Parts: sequence; C-alpha cells; structure tokens
Amino acid sequence: MGIETIMMAEHVILLANGRNKAEAVYKAVCGDVTPEAPASILQLHRDVALILEKQAASLLPVTIRGVQITIK
Repeated sequence: MGIETIMMAEHVILLANGRNKAEAVYKAVCGDVTPEAPASILQLHRDVALILEKQAASLLPVTIRGVQITIK
C-alpha cells in the first residue's frame, strides 16, 4: 500500500511496539513532514489514531501541538 492510498483512507491507525520504533514514532509525530520519515505525512491526514506501546512512545513529549498525550 502506497502513501497516496493511505492518505485517501477515511481513517488511519498507526501501531508501533518496542523501543526500536521510538525514534520513527517521534519523527512521524513531532518532526517535519519529509521523505526521510515517510510516516510524517500522516500529520496531514484528517483522522489518524496512534496506538503505541509505552516504549515506542518513550520519546514523545507530554503535549504535541496542544494535544495532551496519555500513556496508560
């Protein structure tokens, strides 16, 4: 599935698990939209949900663009 197809989806769910995904999750959520971090394009999607294991979310700040991050 390509980026164009993903961006046309009504809803997108991104799942990430493990410390080895933490940097990619950070770049996708907090970094610039860039080809070097393909998932960063999801910042432009209208309806994205992230389901992250605690270690995968470990580099994220508490608040991103005014949205509170909740870790359970």
